[in-house]
Amino acid sequence: MHLTTPLTELEFPFQVDLILDAIIGYSLKGEPEGNAAILIKSANKAQAPIVSLDIPSGMDASSGETYGDLTIKATATMTLGFPKTGFQNLETKYYTGSLFLSDISVPVKLCEDLELGSIRKGIFRRGSIIKIR
Repeated sequence: MHLTTPLTELEFPFQVDLILDAIIGYSLKGEPEGNAAILIKSANKAQAPIVSLDIPSGMDASSGETYGDLTIKATATMTLGFPKTGFQNLETKYYTGSLFLSDISVPVKLCEDLELGSIRKGIFRRGSIIKIR
């Protein structure tokens, strides 16, 4: 495969060792479409583990709403800063796989302003990456 291959011509399976999902971030509103939808479907067809950055593409970070085959089914998800409220929806486990939280050095002052200062200190006392589930 070449980088100039049109998305509509991607053919699976092709050999990759790992897929890093960072197609859609925190701000998803509604069902993925266009190139994002093509990439999500293609990644899900691949025979390689998928690691999602922050949240699986195609998942609403606030509600945990998903869109079936238009949501990445990750092997693992590395969420950044704080767990997303959408992860409280138990159905998200199917899409997040193993869930890890990474400290991205959110300023302590901001955490205190949001009344999260003690939570941040408590969560990351064992290290900068922790397994949530």
